[in-house]
Amino acid sequence: MNRIDPHPPEVLEILRRRGPATRIAVVGASNDPSKSGNVVVRNLAAKGYTVLPVNPREAEIAGLPAYPDLAAVPGPIHLVSVVTPPGVTRSVLEEAARLDLPAVWLQDGSYDDAALAVAAKAPYRTVYEACIMVASNFGLGAGSLEKAANGRGRLVATKQVLKQGAPDGTASAWKAEGPIGPPTLPVLFASFLRLGCASFGGPGTVAYIRRLAVVQRRWINEDDFRLGTALCQAVPGATSMQAAAYVGLRTRGLGGAVAAYVGFGLPAFALMFAMSLAYERAVALHAVTAALTGLRALVVALVVNAAWAFGRSAIHTGRSAVFAASTAVLFLAGGSPFLIVVVAGLAGAVLLEDRQGDGGGAGRPPIQWSRALRSPLVVAAVGVVFIGTLWVFDRRLAILGVVMMKVDAFAFGGGFASVPLMYHEVVEARGWLPPPVFLDGMALGQVTPGPVVITATFVGQRVAGLAGALVATVSIFLPSLFVLLVAEPFFEGLRSRPSFAGAEHGLVLSFVGLLASVAVHFARITPWSMTSGAIAALGLAALLLEVDVVWVVLAGGVVSALLM
Repeated sequence: MNRIDPHPPEVLEILRRRGPATRIAVVGASNDPSKSGNVVVRNLAAKGYTVLPVNPREAEIAGLPAYPDLAAVPGPIHLVSVVTPPGVTRSVLEEAARLDLPAVWLQDGSYDDAALAVAAKAPYRTVYEACIMVASNFGLGAGSLEKAANGRGRLVATKQVLKQGAPDGTASAWKAEGPIGPPTLPVLFASFLRLGCASFGGPGTVAYIRRLAVVQRRWINEDDFRLGTALCQAVPGATSMQAAAYVGLRTRGLGGAVAAYVGFGLPAFALMFAMSLAYERAVALHAVTAALTGLRALVVALVVNAAWAFGRSAIHTGRSAVFAASTAVLFLAGGSPFLIVVVAGLAGAVLLEDRQGDGGGAGRPPIQWSRALRSPLVVAAVGVVFIGTLWVFDRRLAILGVVMMKVDAFAFGGGFASVPLMYHEVVEARGWLPPPVFLDGMALGQVTPGPVVITATFVGQRVAGLAGALVATVSIFLPSLFVLLVAEPFFEGLRSRPSFAGAEHGLVLSFVGLLASVAVHFARITPWSMTSGAIAALGLAALLLEVDVVWVVLAGGVVSALLM
C-alpha cells in the first residue's frame, strides 16, 4: 500500500549527516562539466559526502572511481541520486529495487510518469521535483525541501512506499528498526554503552554486536560484518572490542570507532574499578559471592548461545563442521591462538575456496593512501603524546602504560591471549602483584561485562589507584585499535582475490571453534550446583528464545543473590 509523505524525515536525515560515512551513488555521472551529472558529483563531493559515480562508459569521473552499475558499487549505498534520461531511469529504479536500496532522489528531467509508476511499486522512498544540491545546502530542518523544489517555491512531491516484504522474504533496510544511513556519534555511543552493560561472555559478545548492527539497526550488511569478524579475529586485542570499533569505523569513520570503543568498554571499566576498590570486603559478603557464582554459570550459557548463533550461520556443510571442530580441539589443546587463526585462514583458502570468487572487491577503487593512513597516524600520535606526558610527570605510570601496550600488541587470538602475557609482565617480571591476587583479578574480569583484558583495570588500580586504572585501561586497548585502523582498508581490498572467500570462511569458522573452546573452558572453572545449573539452563533457553541479554543477565544476578 502506498501513501504520500511530502517531508520524509529519513531522507533529510541522510543528507544532514555530511561526511565520508554517508555514501551517495550518482547514476548518470559525467565528465562533461556542462552536464548535470558532473555538477552533482562535484557539488556533493565538495560537501564531504562519499560520492560513488555510476557510468558504464567511464572509469573515473571528477577524480573519483566510476562503476558500471549500482551492483558493482562496493559497500553500502545510503542514497541514489539519478540524473539519467527517463527511459534509463526506469531500469535504474528497477535495479535499486532488486538491491533493496533505501532511498532514491530523482533530479529534475530524469523522470516521467512511467518512471514514477515504477518508483511507486518499489520498496524505497522516492524524492522528486526537488534538487539534491539545493536541499543539501540548507540546515535540513522543516521546510528545507520546499526551498529545494527547483527554486520555484513549490511544495516537494515525495513518493513514499511502505514495504511489506522484500522479494526474498526478508525485511527491507527501510523497514528496519534502526535509522537509514549512518548513525550519529551519540547514537553509536549510547547503543554500545547499553550493549556493554551486558557484554558478558568475552568473544561471545560479537554475536550480540551483530544482532545490534546488522539485524536490528542495519548499519552494515551481513557480508561486511562477516568480513569484520574475520579481521577482528586476525588482529591482536579483544575480539569483542575490535568488533565494536569496526562497526563504528564502517559507519562513522575514526570518530565512530572511538565512540563505539569507549561506549562498549566504559561499563566494564566502571564495574571493574568499583569491584577493585571493594575487592577485600566483597569476598566476605554472602550475597555478592552468591551473585558472582550464579553469573559464572550464566556466562557459560551466554557463550554457548553465541557459539550456536555463529555456527548456525557459518557451518553449512560437513567439511565446514569438521573444520570448526578441528579449530576448537586445537584451542582446547592449548595451541597458540595466533598460529591457529593463521593456519585456519590459509587452510580455508585451499579447502573452502569459492571457485566463483567473492566479487566483493569488483570495481573497488584503489586505496587512497593519505586517507587510509590518516586515522592510524592520529591514534599513533595520541599514544606517543600519552606515554610521553606520563613519562614527564610520573614514570611509574608511563612504564605501566608501556607494559599494557606491549601485552595488547602481542595478544593475537582474542582477549584471552593477553592473560598469560599480562601474568608474565605483572607477576613474574615486575612483581607488581602476587599470583593469588592476579588470579582474583582475572576471575573478576570473567564475571564483569566486557573482555577479560579488563583485568588490566584491576592491575592498574592495585598498582597506582585511579590514575593507574585509567592508564592501564587506555593502554590495553590503544595498540589493537591502531592495528585495526591500519589493517581495515587493505583487508577489505582482499575480497577481490579468488581464494579470499575461502580464507574468510576459515577465519570465521576458527572463531566458532574459539567460542566452543571458551564455553568448555568456562564450564570447567565454574563451581556447579543444582541451582547454578538451573540458572544456566534457564538462561540458555531464554537466549535461544531471543530474550534480550540485558534482562537475562539482570534476572540471573538477582536470582543467584537470593537463592545461592
